[in-house]
Amino acid sequence: MEYPSLLDPERPYWRKSKRPSMASKTQNSLSLVSLAIVTLVFATNAHQQPDSVNPFCNTATDKAFCTALVHEAKTWNEATMNAITGTLERATRVKKIVDGLNSALPSVKKDSKELILSTCSESYQYMLDNLHGALEDLKSGDKVSLNEKLSSASFSDCTNGLKQFHIASPLASFNDELLKFIDNCLAVSRQV
Repeated sequence: MEYPSLLDPERPYWRKSKRPSMASKTQNSLSLVSLAIVTLVFATNAHQQPDSVNPFCNTATDKAFCTALVHEAKTWNEATMNAITGTLERATRVKKIVDGLNSALPSVKKDSKELILSTCSESYQYMLDNLHGALEDLKSGDKVSLNEKLSSASFSDCTNGLKQFHIASPLASFNDELLKFIDNCLAVSRQV
């Protein structure tokens, strides 16, 4: 059998068939799919994992949120203080919204509206009082009382009052956020 010469003008060695074979199409497709999968895996892992989790956030349900809340604390006391302080700041802002809730309520009887507003204001104030008390317990070293106050830092009376009158809570998103803050406070405070 005679092989074509590299110098054969009829078929230069650099000229390839114009149509790629089925095998090369499949290889190209598989290469592109593999590249896409590898890229997605690396991008997903980079997005989901925080750089590092603060050691006081090991039991938190949202470790990245908890780590941000404790602000690189090095001791349990610092981590707990930062978590409670951050929660207290957020709760204080929400309490101001609660105090202005009157205009957000649908038209209900005046006495019912006053009852709802009073219940919500007291409920959120109770939560703030518990958070302030937890800070005092932290400073005095009373870990049992600290955890009791954090566990009872609740605004459920307001939520239940709104449900009783079949009113969708205009505070629902704020409540979810506050629950997340309180949950992380408890996760940090219970590390000891």
